[in-house]
Amino acid sequence: MIVETEAIARAIEELFDINAIGRDPLSTSTLSRLWQATGLRQSDLEVGIHKLVEDGKLGVSDIDGGRNYVLIGRSRSRDARRVLTSRDSADSIAQRPSLREVVLRERRAGAERRTTRRRDDAAENVVSVERRAGARNRLLSSLSPSLQNTLAPHLKVVQMPKGKQLWEIGDRLTQVYFPIDCIILLAHTMADGCSNEVAVVGNESVTSISASMGSVRAPTSAVVLHPGTALCMNVDRLRDEFNKGGEMQSALLRYSQVLLVQVAQTAACFRHHSVQQQVSRLLLACTDRIRSRRLVMTHEVIAGLLGVRRVSVTEVLGRLRAQGLITCERGGITVVDIGGLKQSACECYAAVKKEVENMRSITVQ
Repeated sequence: MIVETEAIARAIEELFDINAIGRDPLSTSTLSRLWQATGLRQSDLEVGIHKLVEDGKLGVSDIDGGRNYVLIGRSRSRDARRVLTSRDSADSIAQRPSLREVVLRERRAGAERRTTRRRDDAAENVVSVERRAGARNRLLSSLSPSLQNTLAPHLKVVQMPKGKQLWEIGDRLTQVYFPIDCIILLAHTMADGCSNEVAVVGNESVTSISASMGSVRAPTSAVVLHPGTALCMNVDRLRDEFNKGGEMQSALLRYSQVLLVQVAQTAACFRHHSVQQQVSRLLLACTDRIRSRRLVMTHEVIAGLLGVRRVSVTEVLGRLRAQGLITCERGGITVVDIGGLKQSACECYAAVKKEVENMRSITVQ
């Protein structure tokens, strides 16, 4: 294995400290003999000498036809150092860390520095993506900076196109997604193929909290409702972090309560509220999660989510547009009047939003 040049250079300096008398030079043959005794490669010695000479730390002179080297700018005690050929010096050296240990120590330090750089680069990549999107995943943002940096190398930025099926009910869960500016629909599909909304997940949480708690199979299907970007993590890595019982576990447990409230409120909404109230609730919930008023959503998709006829959704959207609350264009809906749409929505929207805000205030405290 080729040792880092910097580590070799430091090891040669250590060798001079251990074996040289004061500022006396060491010959090429002596250096080679000492180096060979460590079991390290001769070519590494040549690389290290070249590095030290180039940096001005090693002086070179020709004495009696042979090349000699002296370390520049390092002070050593004459009586504490002896030439290797001395028996007393050999006994003393035997008690010191070997040169091999010095090199291995430097090699480990270099690996740690590279790991730190990769972690910092990964964290900067996540921040850059969030900055471009104009949004952040609030669950991840609630964690301490040190934990965010630890998780960053395990987070992969992925594009989430509209309609992408992440998994079906019963599929084995291998990945989880932390939305940044996309919306993911969790739905339940019946035997006849009809599906209904269970919950929508945006930048407040993660797609499958149950996976972190040991669930292997998906209890719902998951599909991208609004396109954007997300951070993807291996489910085993998330599970390991959850099992540590620290910040991530606390954050996931807090947001699991938000999910439970949303599921319960959605079930009640389907049973007790009108199509207009349900459509208004859905539009508001989606705009909150992407911090944008334009939704890439069709009448047909909304009808499928709510389990109602498409014509009913078209009629409702027509009334909302006539009231100046929204505008509709091909493949999308833009919310114009948030306040008016809140009055058109049912109590379910406010109940879920309040729960989200409560969890965020607990995180801040």
